[in-house]
Amino acid sequence: IMLVDAFPDTLTPVALFTIAVDIAVVSFNPLIGHLVDRMHRLTLLRRSLISEFSCMAGSLISTFFMFHFLSMESTKQSSPSASVILSGVSLSLFSCAASVVSSIVSISFLKDWAVVVSAGLGDHKRAKVNANMQRASLICEILAPPTFGLVLGLTRYSYGPMNTIPILVVLAIKCVGLPIQLALISNVAHHCPALSRGKPIEPKSVVATTNDTSSPSIISRVMMAWTKTKQSWVLYFKQPVVHESMALVLLYANVIQPGPIMTAFLKQEGLGEAALGGVRAA
Repeated sequence: IMLVDAFPDTLTPVALFTIAVDIAVVSFNPLIGHLVDRMHRLTLLRRSLISEFSCMAGSLISTFFMFHFLSMESTKQSSPSASVILSGVSLSLFSCAASVVSSIVSISFLKDWAVVVSAGLGDHKRAKVNANMQRASLICEILAPPTFGLVLGLTRYSYGPMNTIPILVVLAIKCVGLPIQLALISNVAHHCPALSRGKPIEPKSVVATTNDTSSPSIISRVMMAWTKTKQSWVLYFKQPVVHESMALVLLYANVIQPGPIMTAFLKQEGLGEAALGGVRAA
């Protein structure tokens, strides 16, 4: 919505932004799985939450500067200035990093923490815990878009389209939420000793086979990351449900999906922010 306010005559910035974020998440997801398997659970989640907050703050600051530079430009200027372009690039980079780190948090919690915490429960209790987690996530997904859309609508009506109040609201929410998240995961780890002990078994691929303790070079790290990514995709295409999975992806690979492009299009057509929030929640 903020990108549409900044560039009301075209959807190209929103499309490029969405493509960049999606490519970053798809590219780094195999490495994220390897990271979740290797690192200490509590340390990984703490660092991921702090990194996600830092990336989100960087993207909000980039949006602030982009609005500032756009407000200083002449209305007769046909193309954006270098300052606006740099702010947009910075916004995209921070948003890509935030999405990747958010994937680390989701995978670490759902595929590791939840499994360990519910390991000693029976099937009925485990199903109940899973249902409660899904219910909490669904409630947030329903309430968050209309609430933020209402904030955008009220501030737009009072202060104009490119105001910084929504940016400050999001930043304040993240500042309040980060200490609460860190405290909650520390409390869970304290009451579940299996989480604090880290991984019980190291993957064979990371067990040292030589006495060489020297750190690998940057080129070696890049090659290792590329190898792991390629192996992950090969393993994906060998799965028996790969065709069903690709069919599901293609089902949502259209412009009418209620995602960023659809939201930007409806915003460009004059739909209000509160109504857009309701569309996203639905």
